[in-house]
Amino acid sequence: MSIIRLDEEVEACFRENPELVNKTIRQIAQFFLIQGELKYSSIKNAANGKANFYRMRLQDLDPEYCAKLDKEWREATRLEKE
Repeated sequence: MSIIRLDEEVEACFRENPELVNKTIRQIAQFFLIQGELKYSSIKNAANGKANFYRMRLQDLDPEYCAKLDKEWREATRLEKE
């Protein structure tokens, strides 16, 4: 994501939420952290939905390859810290 796009996104958040101007830095940081978590959650849910859609079709065509992709998908979407 480019810095210009990020600046525009932040400015849009302040336009949509004018009460942020009166918040402390900590409260603003919490707001953006929560917004980021919500956005990430939505993106992850959409990706999981698409993966499940294609996985169901692949299972019928090639179950062995589907098992391999399931393993790779679990590794790619793992959120645990190593």
